[in-house]
This record gives sequence, structure tokens and C-alpha cells, in this order.
Amino acid sequence: APIDHLGSILFAIAITALLIALTESTAGAPVVIGLVALCVVASALFVLQERRAPEPIISIALWARRLIATSNAATLFAGMAMIAMTTVLPLYVQGVMGRSTIVAGFTLTALVVGWPVAVILTPRLFRSLGLRLPLRLGCLMLPLGSVFLVFLTPETSPVVAGVGAFFMGFGMGVISLVTLILVQESVEWSV
Repeated sequence: APIDHLGSILFAIAITALLIALTESTAGAPVVIGLVALCVVASALFVLQERRAPEPIISIALWARRLIATSNAATLFAGMAMIAMTTVLPLYVQGVMGRSTIVAGFTLTALVVGWPVAVILTPRLFRSLGLRLPLRLGCLMLPLGSVFLVFLTPETSPVVAGVGAFFMGFGMGVISLVTLILVQESVEWSV
């Protein structure tokens, strides 16, 4: 199949401009506005290119499917929660709770352990229960874990933070695996 070189270049320009705009916000408003404008223009041209390319990098028609759009949105939000957790939780445990770096690392380790545990257990669940029930379980585990974290105080035990992180990691693992399988099963081989 022919490679969509123009689509690749436009995608790279859009993503690079967005990343630079987000990380270089101190460069001044005109620079950031210019980068955001470049991102928007490159993104629009990318979408137009992908609609007419014989072998697009990203099939725009697939994104019109509800299952694919919601699966990608769920994965996006789970990824955002993971990035927020890995950034904020250790700082909170160290700065607010006054614990050591090692304790902060252990609370974050619970998140990293929860994800693979979910990936190991989930296939066993959906063999007997189907895909939708484990997905609902994962979608409940994520906010359940965040409830533990919302009520953290400086006096709270770091174990509570670890339990919340584990539940969130477990939820993220279930969501990522099940949505991946749902998307793969919903797309025919020819696409």
C-alpha cells in the first residue's frame, strides 16, 4: 500500500506545534498563539488529506463510529488520570503529607501494580462474563480510587493513597484492555 507521506508530515507538524506551545508557554503570547494557529491549520489540512488519501494514517470514517469514539475517549481520560497521578501523587505525599521519597514511590508503585494485575485478570473475566461487564467494572474502579485520593489530608496514612492508586491503576488496566479488544472486534479486516 502507498504510504501517506503528506499526512505523516502534517500530523508531525500539528503534534510538534501543539507540544511546543504547551511546554513553552513562557516564550510569550505571540509565539504560543502562532504555534496554536499552526497546530489548528496543520490539523485541518491533515483531516482533509486523510479523507482523500487511498491509505490514510488515521481513518476518519472509523472515528465516526460511536464505539470507536467512546473507546478512544475513555482511553484518553484514563491516560490523563494516569499522567495526573504520576505527577501529583508523589508530590502530595512528600510535600503535604511530609513523607519520604521512598514512601511516595511506594504509593505510586500501587498504581503501576494495579494496571498489570487488571490486564492479567480481565481476560479471565470476559471469557465468562463478556466484555461489557468488565468494562463497567473498570469504569467504576477509576472513580472509586479517586474517592480515596480526594479525601487525603496531611494526617492520612500513605496506605490510603496507595489503595486509591491501586484501584485507579486497576481501572485503567481494565479500560485500556477492554476498549482495545472492543475496537479491534468492531473493525472488519479490510479496513
